[in-house]
Parts: sequence; C-alpha cells; structure tokens
Amino acid sequence: MKTLAAAPTRAQRRAEQHRQAGLAAIRGKLWAQASREFEQATALTPRDSLMWLNLARSRMHQHDLEGAAEAADRALRLDPGSPVAARAAAEIRQQMNDPAAAVLAFETLPADAPRDFDFHNAYGNALFMARRPREAVDAFFKALALKVDAAIVHYRLGLCFMDLAMTREAAECFRTAVSLDNGAVRALALSLLVHESGQACDWSHIEEDTRALLDAIDAPDDDTGRLLSPFALLAINASPAQQRRMGALRLKGLIRQVTPFAPPGPRRPGPIRVGYLSAD
Repeated sequence: MKTLAAAPTRAQRRAEQHRQAGLAAIRGKLWAQASREFEQATALTPRDSLMWLNLARSRMHQHDLEGAAEAADRALRLDPGSPVAARAAAEIRQQMNDPAAAVLAFETLPADAPRDFDFHNAYGNALFMARRPREAVDAFFKALALKVDAAIVHYRLGLCFMDLAMTREAAECFRTAVSLDNGAVRALALSLLVHESGQACDWSHIEEDTRALLDAIDAPDDDTGRLLSPFALLAINASPAQQRRMGALRLKGLIRQVTPFAPPGPRRPGPIRVGYLSAD
C-alpha cells in the first residue's frame, strides 16, 4: 500500500515561491535581490538545507563571504552527508584565504558519502593550498581515477611534486597537462615544464618545449597571459618585448580587483615619492 506524501504546508509553499523568485534573480545576476528572497525562504523553512545553500551562493556572489560561510555551515549541519554542501562551505573558505578551514569542511563529510571527480579535485586543491602536498597527491590520484584526461588535475599534481622536490615526476605531470589542453592550462604547464625539465637535467625535449612556450606567450589570449609569471621567461631565450608583454599582462591581472586611490590633485611642494610593484 502506497503512502501518500504529506501536502506542503503554507510556510513551505511560500518558501518555494521565494526560492523560485531567488532563482530568477540569479539568472538575471541580481545577487542582492536573490539573497533577500532566499533569506525569506530560510526564515519560513529553517530546516531546509537547500534553501541555506542557495543563500550561501547568492551571498558569495555579493562578496559577503562571512554571511555566505554562515549559510553554508548551516546547510552542512542540516545535511552533513551532502557533498554539495561540503564543497560550498570549503569553496567559500578558499575565497576567504583560509585553506585549512576549507580542508576541515571537506573532511566533515562521512566516509560513506558519495565523492565525485569535482569533490576530489577541489579537496586536493585545498590540501595543496594548506601546504599538505602528500595528502593532496592522494586526492588528485582519486580524481584522475574518475577522469584521467583532466588537464588541470595533472597540472596541480605537478605542483605537488614540485613542493615535494620530485622534479622528474613534476615534469611528467606538466607534460601530460600540455598534451591534454590547448588553453590556459597548457600555457601554465609549459612554463613549469621547461623549468622542471632543467632542474631534472633532462634536455631531451627542451628546445621544442621552449619553442612551444614562446608560441603560447605570443598568442593573443590576454587572459592566459595574466596567469603566467614573467619570471618564467628569464631563463629562456625570450625577447625583451615578450618579457615586457608578460609583465604588463601579469600586472593587469594582479590589480584588476584593486580600487585605485582618488586622484591626488595638483602637485604640492616637497619630495617626490616613487612607488613600484614587485612580485617578490
């Protein structure tokens, strides 16, 4: 005999209306409006983890990271077996530059909870950022077991091996990433492949790898250029123009979130102060 599901209460119906309005606001990228809708939804159904998760996402897009973390933690407490809630709580901690807290959020998930490729990849990245490269290697291998052609995971695995002073292994990871990608990951991996191959005294592909790196530098993709460090060009035969272009693109990427000071107005008498930006 089938058991009929209980009809939604008036509060649940109203909460669903607010949720749908919040989702519509998200589609329009109206993050403040979305947060208001989800706040009303959580007030009506405070034990619904999905409502709190939606609120966390909208607050994160508003750059209200403290509020987003509070909402994500509430979602995770209500549904401790949810990989989505754990990832959301961890992602917010990563944006707050607290990778150790991100790792803890991942590790609240019970051992029998499902874990997909995205979970292992994000967990590995949090471990790496928390300076736990050996454990990050294990997480990345689990991610690759589910998606062996993920270039970004091979690249991140190479970073872990670099931290562990395993230069040959790092170089092989970067070479694999280069073979699997034709965009930003490839360019990033090429710069480190050339460096790590030299560190490992493996010159067998150095000329072709260097040419590929210089070709990637000359590509018109400014977004890729912003990810590359100009210091990677110092040890290869890069022209001054290429080094200057990479430096300019990198600087543009570093300061895009910076709000400039107001114009100082007319110059006043006194010494001239010269400021400069360094990546050291």
